[in-house]
Amino acid sequence: MNTQTTLTILRIVLPYIVFAGLWIFLSDTLLDILSLDAATHTQWSIYKGWAFVLVTALLLWGLLTAELGALERAQAAQRNSEEQLRLLGDNLPDSYVYQYTLDTDGTPRFLYLSSGVEKLHGVTVEDALRDAAVLNSQIAPGQAPLLETAVEDSLRNMTDFTMELRICRCDGQWRWMRMCSRPRREPDGRVLWDGVATDITERKQSESERRRLSDIIEKSLNELYIFDSQTLSFLHANQGALKNLHYTLEELKTLTPLDLKPELSEEDFRGMIRPLLENELETITFETVHHRADGSLYPVDVHLQLVDADNDRVFLAVIFDITERKRAEEEQRRLQAQLMQAQKMESVGRLAGGIAHDFNNMLSVIVGRVEMALMKIDTDHHLATDLREILKAAHRSEELTRQLLAFARKQPNEPKVLDMNVTVGEMIKMLRRLMGEDIELCWKPGGSGCLVKADPSQLTQILVNLCVNARDAIDGVGRVIIETATMAFDDNYCSTHSGLSPGEFVQLTVSDSGCGMDKETVDRIFEPFFTTKEIGKGTGLGLATVYGIVSQNNGFISVHSTPEQGTTFSIYLPREKSGESAPNDGSSRAPEGGNETILLVEDEPAVLEIGRVLLESLGFRVISTGDPLEAIRLTKESREQIDLLITDVIMPKMKGSELARNLQSLHPHLACLFMSGYPADVIGSRGVLEEGVHFIQKPFSLRGFTAKVREVLDQGRVTKTVK
Repeated sequence: MNTQTTLTILRIVLPYIVFAGLWIFLSDTLLDILSLDAATHTQWSIYKGWAFVLVTALLLWGLLTAELGALERAQAAQRNSEEQLRLLGDNLPDSYVYQYTLDTDGTPRFLYLSSGVEKLHGVTVEDALRDAAVLNSQIAPGQAPLLETAVEDSLRNMTDFTMELRICRCDGQWRWMRMCSRPRREPDGRVLWDGVATDITERKQSESERRRLSDIIEKSLNELYIFDSQTLSFLHANQGALKNLHYTLEELKTLTPLDLKPELSEEDFRGMIRPLLENELETITFETVHHRADGSLYPVDVHLQLVDADNDRVFLAVIFDITERKRAEEEQRRLQAQLMQAQKMESVGRLAGGIAHDFNNMLSVIVGRVEMALMKIDTDHHLATDLREILKAAHRSEELTRQLLAFARKQPNEPKVLDMNVTVGEMIKMLRRLMGEDIELCWKPGGSGCLVKADPSQLTQILVNLCVNARDAIDGVGRVIIETATMAFDDNYCSTHSGLSPGEFVQLTVSDSGCGMDKETVDRIFEPFFTTKEIGKGTGLGLATVYGIVSQNNGFISVHSTPEQGTTFSIYLPREKSGESAPNDGSSRAPEGGNETILLVEDEPAVLEIGRVLLESLGFRVISTGDPLEAIRLTKESREQIDLLITDVIMPKMKGSELARNLQSLHPHLACLFMSGYPADVIGSRGVLEEGVHFIQKPFSLRGFTAKVREVLDQGRVTKTVK
């Protein structure tokens, strides 16, 4: 018996009990007051009894009439409500209303279905009510388990659920529907789900078409822009445009095409597009140069047309990045110039070799004759001093011929496997004396594995010549930095960096804080007898000798110089992976990984991806981003301790040093490792990076990179312990 039935009975019984009790009490009391004789009392008791029956019958009739009327009205209201609900469910466009439950064995069973089920599923209401499997069997196989899980979660937590399901109708037609269900528990403990299912096939098809078209446009490597024909403000741009320009879409929407080419005035640009606005031309095409967010430039081919969209006239610009075409043209010109330079250097080298050979013959005679003469006279003979001076001059001339032969690549050598760190380290004391007191010489050896196969005397010549040039370039107080590192270049990298060859190399870098050189001077520094020094202070063969030795050992040289800022010479010699005569310095050890958390910030996608993959392969937890502002947000939201920040020095939105200061204000013990394609001394001279920070120059070898990361992490751990 439910609560409603109980209340109905009580509404009838309680008034009856109250009335009957009062009737009996009052009628008996009245008879007693009247003090009737026995016969009269009996007669009145009979009358009272019949009156009680009559009155209570009328009372029961009234109560039952009221309750039955209320029941009929409630039933009518319920029937009306159910009819309205049925009509509502039946008239829902492309939808149907359902109610279902789970039997004791977990089998779903529909309790109600509106007629819309026939249109969506192609089955009758009666069939679906008889067996819910008629509908459930239409669900795509991969989604059926998802629906079961959603129902289980809804049953367990009594929460609503919404799902989009793909179904196959009885006629084989695939449709999409969206289910929205809400559970409720009945008094008997059963759980019912009330819900609506809607046909969303057309919406899904539209979304798919839009996605496909959008993907094609977004993934296009060409740039596509839409901008307003009146205000010229950008309205949209695809990913190709955002990637090339280094802007976000929100940033680009605040700009106009004039911001991409600031030297073009608005008046000139409006004059350019006027033929399109006046329907004189359908499209215009022109070449120009666009400015990226970081200020860099790149050449483009622009195709512009006017489009009517939703009663609004907008410009559609299709931009082709022609950097590669321009680069190919420039590369062709460069290769022609390089060929001419190589032919000139080869000719000069042959000439220098011939001169040195003949000069050596003459020196042999001179030295021999002088030494014979010295043997024939006493040491205190008045000619002995003159002969010894002649001999000294001859030896100095021998050094000159050695430099000429080195440039001509004809100097005999005795190569052996050497550890560059050991060889350079043994020379540091001598080089410091060579520098003098006003110049600080810094020696920064790289990691293990700096093995090369070369003549030790030739390495000495290279280092001495470079250090002497660095010393002479410094006027007064300055600094010279000698560094070593291992590098690896692949074909892709070499294709974009002229002069490099694929393979593994040992890098020897000599940097100075001197006067630097302009481009015209850099282009000639390896020519024999070319010098910028005063007459009598240089032969012009020092760098020519370095060039010859490096070329003889299958290496190459790169020079980075900025007037008034300094010069960096980088020598690359082929790396030896093993050598019998080289000491075991642990170069064969695998890079050490770890489980620390590293935040990697690098605006170049490709570097970012490889850095992330490398660090994760070594066991580190990596948070990577190409945006410094995003890095700050990720750090604030991160629940785990970040142990190391690895960041590029120069980025569009924020310098690496500024990013480090921001993050260290959040994590005072955060270790930092900076990286850049510029040498450390150039970065420092520009005030972008402070002295004494951890730095690694790109390109770097993977082994050198991981070793540097491990070094910085270990030093950071020691610092925390000391503090």
